[in-house]
Amino acid sequence: MRLDTPRRSATRAAPKPREHLWALVKAGRRMDASLLFHGESYGWETQLLEGGDLVYGQRFPLKAGAISRSDRASPRRCQRTVKISQVLKAG
Repeated sequence: MRLDTPRRSATRAAPKPREHLWALVKAGRRMDASLLFHGESYGWETQLLEGGDLVYGQRFPLKAGAISRSDRASPRRCQRTVKISQVLKAG
């Protein structure tokens, strides 16, 4: 390595801001839906979070598609997701 080459900074990049869409609270559990923008080349990502942990994520080229998908995430689907994540955490 050359001595005159600049080193990369050891600081971490700031987290990307999320656009919160909705929250569901039932029996002490919280499910959140949010959008995350990754740039023009990658697009938008819909994320379902359980207690702040990522349970489901899907990428869409347009914001409208990502919002539509998050709106179709029914409470019944969220309940099934919570049950699956409980099994994964227990096992």
